[in-house]
Amino acid sequence: MAKPPASPALRVCVLGDLQVLRDGRALGLPPSRRTRALLGYLAVTRRSQLRSRLCDLFWDGPGDPRASLRWSLAKLRPLVDSERKRLVAAADGVALALEPWELDLGEVRAAVEGGVEAAGLEALRRAAEVFRGELLEGVEVPGCYRFEEWVAAERAQARRLRLSILDALVARCESDLEEALVHARARVAVDPLSESGHASVIRVLARLGRVREGLEQYDACRQILARALGARPSAEIERARLALTPSRPSPPPCEPEPPKPAPRAPAPVLAGPTFVGRAQERAALDRIVAEVKGGRHAVLLVLGEPGVGKSRLLDELAVRFLRAGGTVARGRAYEAEALRPYAAWIDALRAAPLATVNETVRAELAALLPELGPPGPSSEENRLFEAVVQALSTLSRERPLALILDDVQWFDERSAALLHYAERSLRGVPLLLACAGRAAELADNPLALKVARALSRGELVTRLELGPLSPDEIAELTESAAPGLDGARIYEESEGNPLLALEMARALRTGSDPSGSLEALLEERFEHLQGRAREVLPWAAALGRSFRADRLARVAGMGAAELLPAVEELERRGVLKPAGEGAYDFTHDLVRRAAYRSLSAPRRQLLHREVARALSPLPDPDGALAGEIAHHAALGEDAELATQAAVGAAARATRLFAFAEARSLVERGLSLAVRLPPAQRISVSLALLRVAVDASRTAGGDASLVPRIEALLEEARAQGLSAEEAAGYGILAHAHFANRDAEHAAELLGSEAVRGVEPGGAAVAMAEVAGCLAILERDIPRARMLIEETRRLGPLPPRAAVYLSAATGIIRALEDDLPSAEECFERALGLAAEGAPWEECVLLARLAVVELMLERPSRALECAARMDAAAPRLGVTGEVLVPRALGAVSRRLMGENVGDETLLRVLGPLELDAKARFAELVCVLAEGELASGHVEPSRALLARLARRRAGGAIVARGHEPRLAGQGRVRAR
Repeated sequence: MAKPPASPALRVCVLGDLQVLRDGRALGLPPSRRTRALLGYLAVTRRSQLRSRLCDLFWDGPGDPRASLRWSLAKLRPLVDSERKRLVAAADGVALALEPWELDLGEVRAAVEGGVEAAGLEALRRAAEVFRGELLEGVEVPGCYRFEEWVAAERAQARRLRLSILDALVARCESDLEEALVHARARVAVDPLSESGHASVIRVLARLGRVREGLEQYDACRQILARALGARPSAEIERARLALTPSRPSPPPCEPEPPKPAPRAPAPVLAGPTFVGRAQERAALDRIVAEVKGGRHAVLLVLGEPGVGKSRLLDELAVRFLRAGGTVARGRAYEAEALRPYAAWIDALRAAPLATVNETVRAELAALLPELGPPGPSSEENRLFEAVVQALSTLSRERPLALILDDVQWFDERSAALLHYAERSLRGVPLLLACAGRAAELADNPLALKVARALSRGELVTRLELGPLSPDEIAELTESAAPGLDGARIYEESEGNPLLALEMARALRTGSDPSGSLEALLEERFEHLQGRAREVLPWAAALGRSFRADRLARVAGMGAAELLPAVEELERRGVLKPAGEGAYDFTHDLVRRAAYRSLSAPRRQLLHREVARALSPLPDPDGALAGEIAHHAALGEDAELATQAAVGAAARATRLFAFAEARSLVERGLSLAVRLPPAQRISVSLALLRVAVDASRTAGGDASLVPRIEALLEEARAQGLSAEEAAGYGILAHAHFANRDAEHAAELLGSEAVRGVEPGGAAVAMAEVAGCLAILERDIPRARMLIEETRRLGPLPPRAAVYLSAATGIIRALEDDLPSAEECFERALGLAAEGAPWEECVLLARLAVVELMLERPSRALECAARMDAAAPRLGVTGEVLVPRALGAVSRRLMGENVGDETLLRVLGPLELDAKARFAELVCVLAEGELASGHVEPSRALLARLARRRAGGAIVARGHEPRLAGQGRVRAR
């Protein structure tokens, strides 16, 4: 290996916060989180990575992942390529070619290459100095669960290496106990739950004769163990304590004990800052408020970096809007809730006076968002979107309404879709839609970025990009918070960032060092906290969002009498702020982040695990808590609780039509399930894949799920898990059915292995077999037999009842008992409305055809309208086309002027995407035309149908015999 230079031209630092140093000077990193994470990943792995692997890690979602990767690589090249090319991007692979001395982790690995025991003392000292914190500290990419799993494992490995280096230094510094004490204390800071680390500190202090400090260390260890683990000190700790005896010799006079620094006085509480500067922005707010009050629609988009004052500007907007007699509904997205669908919308709608909205709209909202009130009849996503729009429209008619949504860069997929829909639908409504986000981080959320761009292109939009404050404005801001300070100095060091300026003002007022990063200043503030406030802060930081006081008390294990004084101190110190009735939030997201990062990795893990376990017993009938529990349990490495909660959270996301979030939750649950015992892993993995199948049905299925289910089936069979095997067959059948392979599904569902999986399992299996046979129009006698057998089983589960009614309706239609078929389909529709949009669309299509055959085109048109509203969101080409064709045929049969060209245009695409629907509609239209005396159009349509029979067996087999039985089409 080449000899390292004394001062490398480039150095990448990953042990602590990610840095790139050129000639010792830190370079600015790209603002995109994924780009920074990509840099850290390539640096740590130090080998070529497939482009497909990188796309899966960082861009597994909508959009063009490879284009995003190319964009990120283009941003990284100027950072790492200078005197030589380090970023090597080939056609199929990408690598960051760094010499060991150009990477701090590489330097540590080289120092202990032969093992920590074989490394020299100077090499160990240098390796310990290189560690500035956790590996890739602060590099977080919400939603990229594969990267999160990788970085968690790498951090654990780096932490073990660091601890082993510190242990070795403590052991070897026998001749210099002061140095040994430094390393021992560093070890405790890295892993405060390690009893051996505390014992090392106590033993070194005992040898130094510093009894009082040793006893303080013992008490600190005892309190940490009791509070965090509910445990008492081990025998090792007690033995170390026994070494602290007053009779031990004191250190020689030439080595006096260093004096302990005097305790700092409590930090004075700064006055709340006023809203200063931003003259142009103030004028824009006044203009917007006046426009909305005058009956106009307005859109406000506020962009800027963290701490620049976006939320403060929204606060000012809310105040001005309320003073103008308006209503404000405000919500905010949270980084920790990226997989909680509609989180910001729920918060905003809770703040709105929904009591004035009519009961039907309120029921629609509560049906899929139970947090807003008692649930009413369930509805599909289009009705939910429409209900939100109607509620906002109603509220805006009573008095001016401002809908304020903050931190849109963390919107989930469905929240972004709803925002886009609401903005388009409410353009003529006197309402203000105000959104704020971090411009740099919007690039990491393609959906939110797309919505932000759409908002920016609107005619009525006001776009405010907040920059730093001027020197005079910073001086005014700091003077209002802490009079008498040097505003010029604060401006120079804060570079005009209001939040950093306020923290520097606080530091100067309290006598602390005002230099350093914002997080360092915030950590300095946390050091002034005492008693219960200091204990509550980590729990609040781990919760990761606004929280109710009772929730905080539950996870912290405190009563109200203990919690309230602690929260009051946190509020007085500017850490927390009220956020609605009984709720609190951090004064800024950067404050929460600093509080969270001040915790060691083991402490974070323990906190998240305890939060998950505290939340899991709470009632959660709608699964609203499941996502939060899964998040905390995963970070707490409680695989059992995390996977169980992931099932509930994914199922809820599916019910809310948040299919991307559902798939992400499923994959995260599956990645955690590998840590479980085999039987438990197979069971929970099957449950997760069942949810994935349900989520895939609206997209025409997902063929990749089939081999994964089959693999679990084989494992269940090999281990003799009969119940899991039976469940697997049922899930596999559902996967085939979702993939439109009804014949294969019928074969699987008809096997005896599927029955008896759970209470009602036999009924569901037999009803689904009957439904598949009826859809295939094959072995109808067997389908009738299964229907009768299922009915004799007694009360049926809802799913079995849906399939039973649908199968009966199909058979009755084949027998020309159309009134009975109509009744069966309507009954099935009533049962299928519970979160099954694809099934509902299919049933509506069948009911519409029956209505046309009963010569009721107006009722068929109603079915087409219901389908048309839902089908575009299902993502299935054929199902999107069917309502348009149904509508055209219905209007033609109602006597409206629907020309032949229009009919051909809407019917033609069905020949490829929905042959069965094409055949039904052409036959029905032909019969209607013949009944009206239009023989030639009928002859042309039948000729066209005949030409398609060779390409679609289901057309010839499924529809001509049924229509021929009516004795009309074939006779003519």
